[in-house]
Amino acid sequence: MNLKQYLEQTRETRAKLRGLDSKRQEYSIALGAALAIQNLHAKKILHRDINPNNFYFTESSNALQKGVIPKVDVRLTTDALQLEPNQSVITGLGVVGTKGYIAPEIAIQGEFGSSSAPMVKQKEITSFSNIRGEYSSSSDIYALGVMFRDDLKLATEGSPLKPLIDRMVKDDPSARPTMSEIVTVLKNPGDYKEFEKTYTQLRQYGNTKTNTSAQLTMVADLESVLNRYRENKKNNVGDLKTTTTLDILKVLKENQNRHDKSMLTTASSFNLQTIQNLPPELKKEVIKTLKIPEEDLNKWNSRWKLADAMKAYNPVVKPNIPQDKPGPTSLKH
Repeated sequence: MNLKQYLEQTRETRAKLRGLDSKRQEYSIALGAALAIQNLHAKKILHRDINPNNFYFTESSNALQKGVIPKVDVRLTTDALQLEPNQSVITGLGVVGTKGYIAPEIAIQGEFGSSSAPMVKQKEITSFSNIRGEYSSSSDIYALGVMFRDDLKLATEGSPLKPLIDRMVKDDPSARPTMSEIVTVLKNPGDYKEFEKTYTQLRQYGNTKTNTSAQLTMVADLESVLNRYRENKKNNVGDLKTTTTLDILKVLKENQNRHDKSMLTTASSFNLQTIQNLPPELKKEVIKTLKIPEEDLNKWNSRWKLADAMKAYNPVVKPNIPQDKPGPTSLKH
């Protein structure tokens, strides 16, 4: 059974079939779909035709009895594209995909009807304008966001996933979240709101600055720290808050050191914005560790006060956190 066939059933039928309330089913399916696409992207494969017809799961009597959603798999079509190891974006390939799920950087979609637009696949004949044919992991993320919003109905008002999905379908590819963030949010949807500002700031910085390898590494490192914190938070793994604080400060200290060696300003706006946008419990720990009054981070000279505090900060040895016994995730798939 593919996802489209599953969704065509009534909510009552699906609830009876799965043994789960319908919203939990849909969260679980979304997580399974995201994991499948994340796995493709890790192999440098772009799907390029994400829609409910191309996700499926097999029925399992044991799984159904336990109320567990079976593993979601993704079907690759001839439209899938293998990128080169150092390639992240490819352009000029024309339009492939399914109407309604095609990202605006690929083409602006029109209505069904005859079309003389070049390189448009005949399986979905429609009219397009501004054909750029720009494909990347972000164009897959856009299509996945449309599926979450329109097919799984996960972006309704009040949904904890609405802010994430709204970002997934942004017109600007650089404003969309990464697959890593999407998977982490789907595993722990309830606490996303308090992390949203931090993720958004990191994503914007990583795509709008000069994108040197040091900057990209810094953003990726901080995203990994936040993802690890969120995944382990409810499992009370070791002294997680202290360890996360030290991991954050390690990245910010390295950034401060780069500023000190440069010919530009030694006061980092990135460090200040990162601390200001952290969730309250982490922000409090970072400020406490730096021994800087919180009010000093909201003054006209706050960047320089923070720079002085970062220069005076000496990293300490982190407490050990066991890695061999991860706790269960909140959703099964």
